[in-house]
Amino acid sequence: MAIVPSSQETRSMMDEVLGALNSSSPEMRIAGLTQIYKMGDIAGSAGLGHAVVALLDDSVTSVQVQALLTLRAMGAASVLYGTNIVAKLSSQQKEVKRAAIQALGGLGEEGVDFVRDVEPLLSDSDLDIVADACVALGMLKATELTSALVAKLKHGDIDVVCGAISGLGYMGAELAEVGGMLSQKEPRIKAAALAILCHMDGSEKYADEAAKCIGDSDGWVRNQAATLITILGDKASSEVAKLGSFLTSQEIGVKAAAAAALAGIGEDAASQIDALEKLLTESGEDTSTIPLVKAGVAAKVESQMRKPACAAAYALGSIGVKAAGSAASLAEGLKTEDDEIKIACAKALGKMGAGGSKFEAAICALLDYHMPMVVIAGCNALADLALAGLPSTNGADKAATLLADKHPGVRQAAAECLALQGEMASVYIEELVKALSDPIYSVKAASITAVAACGEIGQMYASRMCQLMFDASPDVRIAACNALKNMDERGAAFAEEVSSLLEDDIPEVRDAAVSALSSFKTGSAYLPEGMTNALTA
Repeated sequence: MAIVPSSQETRSMMDEVLGALNSSSPEMRIAGLTQIYKMGDIAGSAGLGHAVVALLDDSVTSVQVQALLTLRAMGAASVLYGTNIVAKLSSQQKEVKRAAIQALGGLGEEGVDFVRDVEPLLSDSDLDIVADACVALGMLKATELTSALVAKLKHGDIDVVCGAISGLGYMGAELAEVGGMLSQKEPRIKAAALAILCHMDGSEKYADEAAKCIGDSDGWVRNQAATLITILGDKASSEVAKLGSFLTSQEIGVKAAAAAALAGIGEDAASQIDALEKLLTESGEDTSTIPLVKAGVAAKVESQMRKPACAAAYALGSIGVKAAGSAASLAEGLKTEDDEIKIACAKALGKMGAGGSKFEAAICALLDYHMPMVVIAGCNALADLALAGLPSTNGADKAATLLADKHPGVRQAAAECLALQGEMASVYIEELVKALSDPIYSVKAASITAVAACGEIGQMYASRMCQLMFDASPDVRIAACNALKNMDERGAAFAEEVSSLLEDDIPEVRDAAVSALSSFKTGSAYLPEGMTNALTA
């Protein structure tokens, strides 16, 4: 008999959010909207758009703004409310008007019918509105307005120019015009061009210019250049020597950006191993971006963009086993007082195969450290070594004790580590089964995967996996489907229950159900006829 899925937990979660939206407190309404915002396009699939759009006429401006930003986060699903969003373009409140423009941009190509509503804003007297319109039109793929955006590249206002750059990039148009902006002296313009080139086809043509920007005096330009090179990966391998020349710069930020860029290139940066290893003892930090971070204008820059030692460690890890000769130096980095360097060195050792495995004891010691992020890095390093065929008995023992840690990130990392230790993890099956009831969905999903990795012992919990297929979290449902897929006949016994997820609201859950059913000997009987034919073709 099929297990009837219970949606009590899902209803409870949704009731809480909807209750917040109906609260008399503006702060609570914003909090509810923020929760939906974090769900992204999943919120659209769950039919929450109608509850959000109802707050577009809220008496409090900040609630209206958050409602519009939430609709933007929901993506193309918000096209149903396009006319409601357009109505807010006439708001007398600038922040509402700007949020409406951004929400329309978030519709993407599905919002093509609203291009005509945004186009007039290119001539608005408020230049912030003009800049926002440029970006929105790009996201709407209004390619018929390409020339209008190109013209804005010569505008006297920096924000408008940056908006036009972003708009053209989202359109995927005028690569040469966007790339040409790298020759501008204004740092914000160069940074905007580098940022949007990350999303444009053919941007490898500007790998040379991006490499030159690593030596720029502006920290944001350097960071965007390193990001672009990272995205280009081996397509930027011709710039390795140039980037290597920056590793000996007198500017800390330049050294960090160069090493970060080399990390993005990976194995092809092996010629710089010696220079990178020397940077592991560099104790400096680039503070040039801190003012904007403190002002709340920008997020804190990642450690590899600020600290040469961190960037060098990540680069050596990216190069992988070819840099195994640097493992001893990386292990020394685990002894530093700087937690960010500890984390970077641990992650690097995990990528070095047998070379990193020599320092297994030092990595395992991190699992006793007092800072959660360091512990997580240690678990991840052990997981990477196990993935390379180098499981750790000592590491598995320590990871098992962390399944009860108070920090959810540690519990998740511990479960993920055990999942990769193979059937060795079956020793800790009781602890893993307890973790299946963890209140944090990511921990629960990781524990499901770990139980499934326990071989025949793990298969004894197939019925528990079936129950978890009806969890409120899509990630948990997906993990449970995948677990049953790998549980042979015991998993296949729940084919009927798996088939019920073919009607799930979340596409990824439906895909996981199809994949599981396709792996069962009799699973095809539960698949729609057209799908069955496609699988057997």
